[in-house]
Amino acid sequence: MCHFLLVMDFFRTILRGLIDVFVRDRRLDTSHQADLEVSLSQQPASLTRNSQGSYSYNISNHGPEDIGILRVNHLISNGQVIGFTPSQGTCNRYAIISLCDLGLLPAGGAVTLQLEIKAKAVPSVSQQISISSNGPADPIPGNNYLTVNTPVTLP
Repeated sequence: MCHFLLVMDFFRTILRGLIDVFVRDRRLDTSHQADLEVSLSQQPASLTRNSQGSYSYNISNHGPEDIGILRVNHLISNGQVIGFTPSQGTCNRYAIISLCDLGLLPAGGAVTLQLEIKAKAVPSVSQQISISSNGPADPIPGNNYLTVNTPVTLP
């Protein structure tokens, strides 16, 4: 019975908020950081409607810490994703969105995404790509997304 009362007192103390029982969230803890960045390394100058173009994106972890789960969201308008090949992990394509789970990205590491895009309409194919992780905090979140517009002409 004595142990039961001690346990009950412990839970009452927790419920009153006197003890923090939550695990530290690495995304909120700014002492752990990893600077992710997405950049475009290859793009056609323009496309003709119904033609295809190759795009290459680089995702880098400038550290200082590793990323446990790297995710990519890719949206497209006026175009169609024909091929989507990451250098690691997997990607699933849907009508206008592609979702990727690229796994671990160590500090100083990089991942490449190769895309084949078919232009469907004028005046341009627009792509938006954003990257995120399960932590740690990113000190420069502004370089975690990118918009790419490629002019499309009639044949």
